[in-house]
Amino acid sequence: MNPAVKEICEKLLAIRELCLTETTDLRTQLAEAEKELEQVDAALTAIGEKPSSSKKKRASGKSRLPCATKDEVLDTIHEVLRENGEVPEDDLKSLAGEKLRKRGKSLSMFGRLFGNCLDDPSLEPVNGNRYALAGQGASDAKTSARKVGF
Repeated sequence: MNPAVKEICEKLLAIRELCLTETTDLRTQLAEAEKELEQVDAALTAIGEKPSSSKKKRASGKSRLPCATKDEVLDTIHEVLRENGEVPEDDLKSLAGEKLRKRGKSLSMFGRLFGNCLDDPSLEPVNGNRYALAGQGASDAKTSARKVGF
């Protein structure tokens, strides 16, 4: 295997392992919180109080997150491009979506909004399916690879 590809593969596997660990930790925390909620609901029921169903829905993750707006999507795309330079469209979409998700936004309309944002004059398509901030295209190609971390 090409040494550069091998290095990228190793880094991706390390990132994947961190993600799996974090996922497991979060599932454990969720299970503990749900168990505690059941105990509190049982205590409330025992003293004659009826637990609120709306609180149960929120605690079980069924509350609705606010959808990201077009301005928020575009601002996040700008942020990703400032951090990474020139980025392939698929990676740009993934990175922007992840940032919005971490900010508590629903991604239900994200695909359509992302596509609309790509036509914004502040973005510049370069080298096929790659994007950069307008005026920062091909000149940053060498440094963008380093900014991504590979």
